Amino acid sequence: MADHLKEPYVLQSVAHALTVLDLFQRHPGPLTLNEVSKLVGQGRSSAYRILTTLKAAGYLEQEPGTQGYRLGLKLVRLAWSALGQVDLRRIARPHLEALGQLTEETVHLAILHQDSALFIDKVESHRPLSSMGSFVGWAAPMHCTASGKLLLAHAAEAAWQQVLATPLQAYTAHTMVAPDALRSELENIRQVGYAEDREEVTDGLHCLAAPIRDATGEVVGTVSISGPTGRIVPRRADLLTTLQERAAAISRDISAYPGAWPRR
Repeated sequence: MADHLKEPYVLQSVAHALTVLDLFQRHPGPLTLNEVSKLVGQGRSSAYRILTTLKAAGYLEQEPGTQGYRLGLKLVRLAWSALGQVDLRRIARPHLEALGQLTEETVHLAILHQDSALFIDKVESHRPLSSMGSFVGWAAPMHCTASGKLLLAHAAEAAWQQVLATPLQAYTAHTMVAPDALRSELENIRQVGYAEDREEVTDGLHCLAAPIRDATGEVVGTVSISGPTGRIVPRRADLLTTLQERAAAISRDISAYPGAWPRR
């Protein structure tokens, strides 16, 4: 269980239920009772009571055939309600659509949330092999996605230390898993002002990300372009220019609306 759920006055029964919900984000379902019990470190009886309660409330559903559990549609309604309160998403949306039309590639909007790059909006490309199956609400890894690396590069040193001290998962043969190499990459991102994912999370996929800044110059989000390497790399310079222009436009717009972005 996360440390912040062990603080005084936190109801442990609720904390255990939230831990189970978080589990389905890290391990997309369906998950069986035995799998949930093992992954959260709860006995079968306790895990069953939690699963039954969440199912009764509509936060989990159970598959008729396998009896495995998966996230319920009630969570989708909650997620969209939460996203509707993020003004950054509303302000950036016209720019995301314009960027999608100009580049014909998939566009994402992301913010730093806890230890991930949280995707809060997406404009899907209509071209084949357009993206890596990302979705709004995806908590993307920091060390191997363009948005994640860009957000991490502009985060505090403590965030760097936390990520670099944790074993880095290799998603492809191109994923950076050496802490020294990642640190050098982050330092370079700070210098050049953008980030790239060179098939680091999905084979054959290349991504470019540019920062969104508030009126003080703080990086509060990212806008990115994703597509097959064969389409992105030959147009890299032009795509990067277009991407940075749109990121700057979003930055100007949110600077006119204090409070238009979620604070960490």
